[in-house]
Amino acid sequence: MRYLFIVNPTANGGRAASTSATITNFYREIESRVKCAEEAPSVEIVETKYPGHATELAKSAANIYDLVVAVGGDGTINEVAKGLLQSGCGTLGVLPAGTGNDMASGLNIPPEIGEALLRLQSEHIRRVDYGIVNGQIFVNCASVGFDADVAHKAIRIKKRFRSHLAYIVAVFHSLFTFRSFPVRVLVPDNGGKKKEEGRKLLMLTVCNGRFYGGGVEILPDAVLDDGNLDICLISDLSFPRFFLILLNILRRSHTRKTKYLKIWRDKKAKIVTDAPCLLCVDGEIMKVEKGEELNFEIIPGGLRIRG
Repeated sequence: MRYLFIVNPTANGGRAASTSATITNFYREIESRVKCAEEAPSVEIVETKYPGHATELAKSAANIYDLVVAVGGDGTINEVAKGLLQSGCGTLGVLPAGTGNDMASGLNIPPEIGEALLRLQSEHIRRVDYGIVNGQIFVNCASVGFDADVAHKAIRIKKRFRSHLAYIVAVFHSLFTFRSFPVRVLVPDNGGKKKEEGRKLLMLTVCNGRFYGGGVEILPDAVLDDGNLDICLISDLSFPRFFLILLNILRRSHTRKTKYLKIWRDKKAKIVTDAPCLLCVDGEIMKVEKGEELNFEIIPGGLRIRG
């Protein structure tokens, strides 16, 4: 068995760089315990050098290694998954070494590296869904609006605060600077029939997994392998009401506030932005132009994950 660990050394404010030594020591211990050295997996570790490098490494490794492991946060997992999907083969492993680790949490992978490495020794292969928005792959979540603005600010703040504090500071910054903007969004009525509606958007969150933003469960019923996207739309609210809804989200009581937000499940979602905005895809930020149409779609069971 051959394992390739792709480590993002900049993840979690640079702390992820130390995982290379942990991985090496873990497999040395395994090799010392087994009767025959050939029973232990052959392990190689490579660190990424620039954005997109993990995708290149994973794509070239997919048909060579039995397991390609993403070591970092959601962005690293996204890049490695993208490389495997582009190659058309390969199995993904996950070691949570980022700041939020939302995808790992959704997969019930232990946050401690040693325990997560033990999980990788499992022979269990799970097929999970992934999403696509305008050709961009997301394995966990994609969003437009306030949460994308928070993610954008958190990326810059992480350079100074190497912890979850970055998200907290970013949230408060966005509360005072973010403004809703006009969109047209395809929304189902109570009977399930869809119609396009004009809204003043605060948040549109499209999830495959149930965690995002560092452990927030905005869509607690989302399942990674049910063949559906879970969608939350918040729009047309005053600032005080929106602030209260955000508190409800943190308390996990927001799903009862159906008067102020809409949650539904579907194979696809569509939104047309009538103002420039940001799209957050697994923690990575992309610019959206005025008038651009965003089409979200789920690909059922398209990704092989071990553990």
